[in-house]
Amino acid sequence: MPDPPLPQPSPQQLLPKFYRWSDAISPLVLLRCIQPAFSLTILLLACAAYWGTFAVHDLLDHYLAASQAAAPLEGPSSWLSLDPPPQNSPAVNLQWLNSQAFGRAVRYSLSPAATLAWSVDNPQVWNALLKQLIIYLLWLVPIGLVLRASITSCAERRDTSLKACLRLLRSRAVAMVSVLLIPLLAVLFAAAAYWLIGFLARLAPVIADVLMLVCVPFLIAAGVLAVGSLFAVPLAWASLLTETDCDPFDALSRGYEYTLRRLIPLAIYVLAAWGIHWVAFRLVEAICIGGWNIAERLVRMSADGQELPGISEAFVLHLPDVFSVVLFWSLVGGIYLLLRRDANDQEIEDIQENLLPSSR
Repeated sequence: MPDPPLPQPSPQQLLPKFYRWSDAISPLVLLRCIQPAFSLTILLLACAAYWGTFAVHDLLDHYLAASQAAAPLEGPSSWLSLDPPPQNSPAVNLQWLNSQAFGRAVRYSLSPAATLAWSVDNPQVWNALLKQLIIYLLWLVPIGLVLRASITSCAERRDTSLKACLRLLRSRAVAMVSVLLIPLLAVLFAAAAYWLIGFLARLAPVIADVLMLVCVPFLIAAGVLAVGSLFAVPLAWASLLTETDCDPFDALSRGYEYTLRRLIPLAIYVLAAWGIHWVAFRLVEAICIGGWNIAERLVRMSADGQELPGISEAFVLHLPDVFSVVLFWSLVGGIYLLLRRDANDQEIEDIQENLLPSSR
């Protein structure tokens, strides 16, 4: 007698099965962080922050150029310049603009201390540092919203409402800004001796060189703080939006611990995040290219050669770049929960749905 056919799993049964696989293969948990990056509200706020950033940077450049003959900045802020290549095809421009999408998102999200480490073009280093601080301040709301949304999505908890998220960001804005400034001040304090050695170098270069050799431990400490902040600051922001304790020093200690003591898991999760980011970004890029080519062809058929101002083209050209930054920060929330689980044996689902007491 033949065996009865095995029952086929229903779609309702496949989803829990996928989550069991994602629990077994940790990097797959990051797939839960994709959905918040497609939020229309977050993308609109991110677009406003994106163009606001370039407007403020442009005003700052004009002010500096008027006050002194400043050379073109070479550093993290120059990586953000969006001067188009000579080709006129929007599709070519878009592919050029987003050829290094993940790298651009990382550079856009450099911590101020890391910016200080990579901006070697003195005296423009302070210009780059100021611009990077402006980026974080303008992006605080969209980054905070997507971080909190990705954390609840990754932990499979109820989404935090927009009003509750804004209240949470308002209550923890000071702590988030402190997380930016503390590593920067620590790096400057650790390297302060070299500023004094610079004065001595005018009189006795040999003695100054010997003192620089003696102060190498301070140099190493400054380097560890600056390079570590590249990951520690984003992880600390995720900590502030996950844990009930909003102490910036505790958040930074978590960030540096997960960066320096969990380096191999961090590298694995970053590689997985890069792969997810690449696939999702290419999808958005293809949608923008295809949609623009169709729209441009139809407009040319009916416009009879009339040139448009290019506002819509600029929006389409930069929309994938905005999405790239939003998705990067969305993945940071998932990476934080994974590293927290590895370090403390704390389940990913173990988060508070409401970090603030209900308002009366």
